[in-house]
Amino acid sequence: MSFSASQLFDLSGRVVLVTGGGTGLGKIFTKTYVENGASKVFITGRRIDKLKETADEINSLGHSGVVVPIVGDVASKDGIKDLIRDINAATDTLDILVNNAGILSPVESPRTGASIDELESPEEYATRVAEGNYDGWVDSVKINSIAPYFLTIGLLPLLAAAAKKGEGRGNVIVVTSIAGLSYSTPMPASYQSSKAAAISVTKGLSTRLSPYGVRVNSVAPGIFPTDMSGGLLSEKLKQTIPMQKFGEPEEIAGLVLYLSSKAGSYSHGTNHVIDGGRLLTVPAS
Repeated sequence: MSFSASQLFDLSGRVVLVTGGGTGLGKIFTKTYVENGASKVFITGRRIDKLKETADEINSLGHSGVVVPIVGDVASKDGIKDLIRDINAATDTLDILVNNAGILSPVESPRTGASIDELESPEEYATRVAEGNYDGWVDSVKINSIAPYFLTIGLLPLLAAAAKKGEGRGNVIVVTSIAGLSYSTPMPASYQSSKAAAISVTKGLSTRLSPYGVRVNSVAPGIFPTDMSGGLLSEKLKQTIPMQKFGEPEEIAGLVLYLSSKAGSYSHGTNHVIDGGRLLTVPAS
């Protein structure tokens, strides 16, 4: 028995799939796995140029593991089935699955004229929402909450095979958001609802996959600078966070590394919030 970090957090030989692995948090996760011993990390997304760029960048660092780009679209059932087929053709085991692909889609028409701090009339608010993007709601739910469920179930045979080896293998992480726990009005209701559903999906998967030895947890990030959050960042927003800063790559990398390794192998069915205390300051569950 060893309590050394090199043993507890070692991912030597692990095979990993990170959806949305070419950019943002997904790229951070991909680099984390390769730097800590994973032998192969499949990254998926719709833009092959971005996937290849990330793979080439990380592969050039000289680690023993390799990043493999695969075009995959989890926005539809057929796309998910194609991705499951491609992963099965590439490997006979899957130690870690990170359901990271997600979207933040504007669904309501922006306010015009009145200050954002002024209360709209019931008629104005109802009209603005009614004129919004209904399909944006549907897309948010499909990608942020339905896709993790179908992809995880479809890859269950590979995950179950890995779980038999022990030491935390056969592990699923669903990337949710503190938006799924918060009712703050500036955030689109479609995003909040879809991420709340993703948290519920995590709980549902954890109970259903327990008999197969597969662990399922979720990570609920607060505000980390990424392509998705870039337009939301401001000094004013930073001052609302108790830790007075946005999240840094190493901080979320450490949490994901913990959940993926022997160190976190007793964590199951839990939503892990990492937000610098942001939920302490807004209406939240």
